[in-house]
Amino acid sequence: MAAWAETEIVLAADLGDGSDDPRATAPDLLRRALACLPAAARASGRVGLRADAGYFAGQLARAAHDARIAFAIGARRIAPLWRLLAGLAEDDWHDAIEMDGAQVAVAQYCPDWWPANTRLLLIRRVLLDPAQVSADPRSRRRRTLHPDQRALPVPELAQQPAVYAYSFILTNLDVTAPARAAAAEHWYRHRTTVGEPVPRQQARRRPAAPPVRSLN
Repeated sequence: MAAWAETEIVLAADLGDGSDDPRATAPDLLRRALACLPAAARASGRVGLRADAGYFAGQLARAAHDARIAFAIGARRIAPLWRLLAGLAEDDWHDAIEMDGAQVAVAQYCPDWWPANTRLLLIRRVLLDPAQVSADPRSRRRRTLHPDQRALPVPELAQQPAVYAYSFILTNLDVTAPARAAAAEHWYRHRTTVGEPVPRQQARRRPAAPPVRSLN
């Protein structure tokens, strides 16, 4: 499903059988959604795509690039991304917006077959209390831990200096300054507001940069 986030209007959707890989049809879904946007919205040059890690594929990024729109796509937690963390210093991390215990950093990364201007990887880490982490290795939160900590039993995890949950985002947005990086992560994080109860959405709606019309 592709929705115009600010209006909560679904622009295009596909019906799968639960076993389909959504990445295969995502570029066409994006093109159909863009075609449904009013001309005035497209003419503004301020349309952006937000997609979660289920759509982590160069084809979707290239479709957004060809349409001349911004994109921020969640990345799967693959080995090359974990290795990038080793190159980050503590002063590379800056506080996230409206998320307690969360910080954002930027690293250089562009996978094969992605647009050349995909030069920046936005990384979010959230400080966890080890008690928040399930002992089940299949649990969603445990899968967000660094591989060096992921297999630790809870008592050993509690002895670690810090335990973080990590998320990765590939984007062509300008995140070269800490404030821009934090704003981009904040904008991306709010891709999930479509379909929420109205009071909760209203509580979360504080102006979030980048100032674009968002396709989720």
